[in-house]
Amino acid sequence: MALPLPHLTPASPGDRPPHRSIGLVTALSPHIGYAASTDIASQALATGRGIRDLTAETGLLTREQLAVILCPENLTGQPAQPAEPNTQ
Repeated sequence: MALPLPHLTPASPGDRPPHRSIGLVTALSPHIGYAASTDIASQALATGRGIRDLTAETGLLTREQLAVILCPENLTGQPAQPAEPNTQ
């Protein structure tokens, strides 16, 4: 018999869609480091802006690298394609 979980509620239309989730920053940490990931997460929470945009603006990763790292296949454990940090 399943127990009720009163603290869990269905998502409302105002909830962030998955591509805007602050949790995406955890996938970036191995590529840009914990400190940079934490800074980006803090900025995203403070401004409401997306992880992808904020990360690309730092210059640590390109939008192409972000697309590889944050693609659903790589986030769900499928064989990941390596993405090197931007050295420009």
